[in-house]
Amino acid sequence: MPVDTDAELLRLQTAMRDLVALSAIPATWTGGEPPAVAAGLADALVALGQRKSFAQPGTSSG
Repeated sequence: MPVDTDAELLRLQTAMRDLVALSAIPATWTGGEPPAVAAGLADALVALGQRKSFAQPGTSSG
């Protein structure tokens, strides 16, 4: 089964960028109220989940 390496590389780069962004989020919530932290996390996950590459990392469109 042939693999489109350019598309796969782009998918992996996008996933890595998303993971780095998620890892930085707790620093912005330091000292925040729990409801605000929960709302911020929910917003971030929804935004990331809208991208197929993050929501379904084990799939390919080939």
